Amino acid sequence: MHSNLFSFKQKEIDIKTNNYNYDVVIPVAKKDYVKLPYIINSFKYLKPQPEGIYIISQDNTVKKIKSNYDIKYFIDEDILPLEYRDSIKYRPYWVYQQFIVLLQNVTKNDFYFECMADNFFLKPIELFSLSGKPKFFISPQHSHIHDQYFNFQKNVYGIDRFNHPNGTLNSSFIIDFIMYNKNICKKILKNHANLESFMQEMASSISDHAYPGDQELYANISNHYYPNFYEIEYGIKTILSGSHNYIDNNMFCQFYNEIKKTDAVSCSYNTWKNTNEEL
Repeated sequence: MHSNLFSFKQKEIDIKTNNYNYDVVIPVAKKDYVKLPYIINSFKYLKPQPEGIYIISQDNTVKKIKSNYDIKYFIDEDILPLEYRDSIKYRPYWVYQQFIVLLQNVTKNDFYFECMADNFFLKPIELFSLSGKPKFFISPQHSHIHDQYFNFQKNVYGIDRFNHPNGTLNSSFIIDFIMYNKNICKKILKNHANLESFMQEMASSISDHAYPGDQELYANISNHYYPNFYEIEYGIKTILSGSHNYIDNNMFCQFYNEIKKTDAVSCSYNTWKNTNEEL
């Protein structure tokens, strides 16, 4: 039984809900398994703290992590059958992982905080505003501006790129972490009655000229339909780093200990692969 949004009963969204209950979702590819203990340890900086952590991995070989957090483990196929990955013609592993996060329904809470498996926190971060709104974070160090993201959302959803204020026009909502809400994610499904028809439209709409950027897509849909639901915090300092080579535990530990000395709130350490499995 696959647990995705087609089994989720949408609720009315209360903008003044002040509901701080949320879970963390970590989508993780094999190349990033070694980073997981560091990522989870860094969640001590999340304010407020999550109720549960949900790791969604490519297979069952990920090692169980000793932690005080309530950690639950799933594999990709628990959310979406692999056949849908194979139907995607452009960067299928990467796009498939995006839809796993956007469509998941394994978390207990409607709010869930996606943290990519190569992102970790270095300083405390408040995920909700003083008025109780969840936050979108914008970092000048993470400027993932790709026309293909906006081509896709315009072609499929008829939504233009969010109009950022002057001085922040080159901003991106892609920062390797984001707070989702399942009720807003439901909008991504459009009016499709089932997963098969939805994924057929997605697969036919994706090319090298138009493809989704999950965090960008969600934020633009949210700001379009629920313009007052989130608060946007501009200027958060992050670090974007990485390597084209695999990194072992000792190498990553050394990098982690050095980067902790900076004044950044978070750091993304990407491991890029030049294969069909690139994520």
